[in-house]
Order: sequence, then structure tokens, then C-alpha cells
Amino acid sequence: MSETAGQSDLRESYKEVKIGPKSFDIPEEWSVETIPDLCNLDTESFDASNHSEETFEYIDIESVSRGTINQSKTIPVEDTPSRAKQIISTGDILVGKVRPYLQAFAPVTEEHDGKVCSTGFAVLSAKEDVYSSYITQAILSKYFLDQMTNRMTGTSYPAVNKSDFENVRLFVPPLIEQKIIADILSTVDEQLQQIDEIIQITTTLKSAVANRLFVNGIKNNGQKSVKLGPKSVTLPNNWDVTKLTNLESPEENAVQTGPYQLGDVEFKDSGLRVYGQSNVTSDNYESVSNHISLDLEDDFSRYKIRSRDVLLTRMGTVGDASLFPDDAQPGILSYHLLRIRPDQNSCWSPYLHHLLNDGKIVMDQIKSLSHGSIMDGLNVSTLRQVRVPLPPLDEQQKIGQILDQFDKKIEEYSQSKQRLQELKNGLMQDLLTGKVRVNTDN
Repeated sequence: MSETAGQSDLRESYKEVKIGPKSFDIPEEWSVETIPDLCNLDTESFDASNHSEETFEYIDIESVSRGTINQSKTIPVEDTPSRAKQIISTGDILVGKVRPYLQAFAPVTEEHDGKVCSTGFAVLSAKEDVYSSYITQAILSKYFLDQMTNRMTGTSYPAVNKSDFENVRLFVPPLIEQKIIADILSTVDEQLQQIDEIIQITTTLKSAVANRLFVNGIKNNGQKSVKLGPKSVTLPNNWDVTKLTNLESPEENAVQTGPYQLGDVEFKDSGLRVYGQSNVTSDNYESVSNHISLDLEDDFSRYKIRSRDVLLTRMGTVGDASLFPDDAQPGILSYHLLRIRPDQNSCWSPYLHHLLNDGKIVMDQIKSLSHGSIMDGLNVSTLRQVRVPLPPLDEQQKIGQILDQFDKKIEEYSQSKQRLQELKNGLMQDLLTGKVRVNTDN
């Protein structure tokens, strides 16, 4: 998308058009149309009282991410949500009206034909003289998103209204060009989907291998039955079972939650980093949302994180673990995290990281000790009651190395996906505005 500097800068066979406050140069033979010009916005209504089955498949805003319907929910008819009003068909396009910046926009594939969606979506059905897949790609563009976010109203529940679509406009090339553009971008989407599937398969395989390693080990030393929390498990005969307390580094505050008093501290744009839950769940420590003044470093010294510390989420999504990397910048942990600093002479940090993150043994105990509810957060006293399987140090290292290889592969696939998504974003910007033309002669 290029904003036009002036009429003298127009390329030959291009014209200047305005969408909102912005000007664009598009090919002369392209038009600019509103959503109702291109799509029908009425869909078949769902009436639960006339539904012949005991359940139905429901798609709400949470079910949709950018370009994809992830999974529908099976809802008993007697529990029909008040927003379950629209029946969708293959080829329809769902556009989330609530918090549109989340881009809950996606086409309806055969898999979801006949399902029910929330009234939080506008359901677009392309008219006969419009290529549906082109509309799908256009609604994923930045210029469409800008129009949606500019029309949001409300603060706690920002949304657009159905009537707003009368003023949302798309660039429309001739039909043959629509098809070629959509086919090019859809090909990239298919490649992205293939990478997603590979990541999912690798993640599932890693989980299966991890749970097998944590009960069978690597060496064949016979098995013994051990009760860990609510369940009995079999472990190799030469493995110990010990409380997490016994694995702590002998230094003070080896197991530590983040500081509650951070709520009274003014955050800065720079300074000492405050690592949070998102760093652990994404296993990415390149950036943080908050910093505190370096003048407070001594006051918060007990909350500092060092290389090879194991971090655990303790609020909201409880139990995600991550190993603080060697090359991360110094910082402290937020209140939502818990730090475990193992004694490296008895417990290898990568082994503990994988045991917490990939094995079921620890999480089952945490749930049992918390009586099934950890809504208020995981605390140190609960964690110290957890018992863990502990192989000899050399076997810990081998288990950690095996699982590290899975993580390395998953990271490689994720980086490939990111590069491909960046390529697609560039193609969308060029093709959907006509900045780069496609060959329609063949």
C-alpha cells in the first residue's frame, strides 16, 4: 500500500482514490466497492427450539484466529448461548465485529458447513460476480483492518456494528485478476498450514517421548512402583524420588515468587527488565513490557533471574515452564512467576525444565495438592510438597538433550513459518492494492 504524495507522482494507468484519511494509487481498471456491493450480509437464522439434534456445533470469537476457524464447540441445545443465531455455509466469510484488531476473520470451509456462529460475526457471502477467495484475502489486509478499527465504538467492549460495513470499502480488480491474486496468496496459506501441521505433529511426538522418558528412562534397569501424589507410576529401579525442596541450590531464596510490591513501583521504558508470564509461555526473552529503575536493583536483588534458573507460571495459565537462557539480559521476575534455582550437582536445570513443562507427573500433583483449584495461583509451599523422579545426573543430561532436539526442530519450523508469513504480508501489500500486477494473459 502506498500513500499518494501528489497527482504528479501517479504511475501511468493508475488513479488516486481515498479510503478514510488515506490516499492510494490503484490501477485505472480497478474499482472501489463497499462490502454490501460485493457481499450479502444476511444469513439463515438458527432456532434452537426447532433443532432436531440434542447438540449443535458452535463457533464463537474465541474459535477463530487470523484466517482460520480453529475448532467449533459442541453445545447442548438446552445451553444455547444467546448469540448463537446464524447458520453458516461453505464459502461464507466470518468477520469478527468485536475487538476487530484481533482479526477473528476467516473463510468457512467444508468442515464447518452448516454450523452455527455467534452474532459477534458479520457473515459475508460473496455475490456471483465476485471471487470469494479474493474477498477472504482482502479482509486480511491492513487497509481493511484500519477501516474496522477506526469504526470501533465502546471502551470495555470495542466493536463495530453491522451498519458500519456500508462504509467499509475494498479495492476490486477484474474477476480474472481477483482469481489469480487469491490463488497466489492461497498457495502461501497452504504452505503455512503445512508448517503448522508439522509443528503440531512434532509437539505431540515430543510430549509422548517425554512422558515415556520420565517413567522408563533411557537405561533398562528394571522398574519399581512409586506413588507420586494421586497416582502410582513405574520408575527405573536406580532412580530416586525426592521433594523439589531437596533439589534447590543451597543459597538463600532458591525458590522464589515474584515481588508483590511491584504494583507500587513506577515502570520505566528502560532500566532493569521485569520478565513476565508472556516470556515464559513463548519461551522468548528478547523483549519485555516493563522495566524498573536501576536505582531499585538492590531492593529487588532476591528476585533476580540467572542463567539456568527455571521459571514457572503461577497465575492464570499455571505450570508453563521455561529455562532462562544464557544470553538473556539481566532482570527480575514478575509477581506472576515462580523461580526455581536447582543445585546443579544433583539436578540438571534442562532436565527439571522438561519435567515441569512436558511431563504430567508434576502437574497432576499440583492439582491434587491444590484440591483441584489453582485459580488463586501456585505458591512456594505447594510446590515444595511436590515429589519428582530423579535419575542419575548423566541420565538427566541425556533426557534433557533428547527433548532439547525436539525444541530445536520446533523453533526451526516456527522461524520458517515467520519468514513465510512476512513474505505473504509483503505480497498482500503489493497484490491487493495493484502496486504489483499479475499476468492475466495465460
